[in-house]
Amino acid sequence: MSKSKTDKLASSKPIYHYASSSHQILSSVAPIYYKGQYRLYFLQSVLEQSDSKTEYCLIQSNDLIHWITNAPGLSFKSNESLAGCIVHDHKNTCGLGTATKSPLVTIYGEQIKGKQVWSMSFSLDGGKNWQVYPQSIGLDIKKSKLCDPFIFWHPESGRWIMVISLINEFKIQIHTSKNLIKWEFSSDFGGHPSFKKEWTRVTIIPLSVVNQQDVKKWVLIVTTGDDYPGARYFVGVFNGKAFMCDHALDLVNPVDFGKDLFAPRVFSNAPEHRQIMVAAITNESYKDHLPTLSWKSMISIPRELSLAKNTDGSFTLLQQPIAELKKLRSKSLEFAKSPMSQEVEWELALSESMEFELLLDSHKICTLEFDFGNKAKLLLIWDPVKHQLSLDRTSKALSFHPSYPSIESAKTTSGHLLPLHIFLDNHSIEIFADKGKCSLTSLYFPPNSLQRFRIIGKHFAASGTIHTLGLPAEQV
Repeated sequence: MSKSKTDKLASSKPIYHYASSSHQILSSVAPIYYKGQYRLYFLQSVLEQSDSKTEYCLIQSNDLIHWITNAPGLSFKSNESLAGCIVHDHKNTCGLGTATKSPLVTIYGEQIKGKQVWSMSFSLDGGKNWQVYPQSIGLDIKKSKLCDPFIFWHPESGRWIMVISLINEFKIQIHTSKNLIKWEFSSDFGGHPSFKKEWTRVTIIPLSVVNQQDVKKWVLIVTTGDDYPGARYFVGVFNGKAFMCDHALDLVNPVDFGKDLFAPRVFSNAPEHRQIMVAAITNESYKDHLPTLSWKSMISIPRELSLAKNTDGSFTLLQQPIAELKKLRSKSLEFAKSPMSQEVEWELALSESMEFELLLDSHKICTLEFDFGNKAKLLLIWDPVKHQLSLDRTSKALSFHPSYPSIESAKTTSGHLLPLHIFLDNHSIEIFADKGKCSLTSLYFPPNSLQRFRIIGKHFAASGTIHTLGLPAEQV
């Protein structure tokens, strides 16, 4: 990649995605909604330092769009710590709060004196200052390598639930506690012979079924190593002690069909029982080789999760961009359904940050072409015969690492209509297709901003609304 291109990329940060200016965002995040604010804790390392230090970062938002950086108040005894999980002990079950102050509690793994141990800290002032709990929290999974736990309050059983992945055993353990301090092993899940990749971060949440009134299922999301799929999910039942899967364990349900959505996590305590997921847009294979200087990874747009029941009785995870993102729209153009054609190219001003709400009508292959000039193109290809949507990023002008060029595909439902919802920002594209039944997320590093957008095929029609996006002035 030429120096001029690297210099251009170094100065062009994402516009409406959060990306740190001076640190590299690591994969683990601990999201929580607390007293009217969405808080996102994650680990970061200082860029351009041979002996980089791992530390917590905290960003906060009232609307999931405008983020400000704040002092996290947390620190580690070790440079090999995990982000862990942060919960609000609203009932003061741990006994560390007062009559008027319920504590925030974090449980995380640390490397201390050559051994990985569980540590706990708590805060009585909303996270400004943290105190280390001086005693053991009574949890020993007898493994040399720990992963970030996922912890939540289960009101039906009146207990805290901790879910931990066992990396090389391809399974999770479930532990329960009345007070966050003393934990009891309850059950495990996984270990199927078809599992070949490391199980790292894990999340388990209840989700509403959109086409079944008053029905909820539990979804277990597991990050599964370096390569695609970056995370998979299982649908089933959770009774406070064990997770029981509804489908065959060798069925692979990717959370995202692209290569660059890593370590998804869900905000705890979100209002109105919303389940809002965020993740790092990065890839372990090339995260240290991105052609930028001022940032190295970004946080995805928040996605609202639910489930849909299919005609065969199975369930599919639905992901929809949160409604708050509509605040980003600065200009919108609506295009009526085109005549059946071989090419559609609407007259509109293109920019680095755009949102596309489209409906394709075709019985044959058609392609959305994002052309950045100098032969740099992203192609989104829909094949209604094979029921397949593919993101092609094999353009040589986009490549910066041997692992980057790829064509990633997702299955779509049968039929001649395909709704698409696409978010484009400096260096990222997030695609939601088939009413949220599949998503594809990818980084990209073109020589220019978007120069041309068109749809090409043999016999198709298209309609939709295209928005120019910009971050309102209140961004800090």
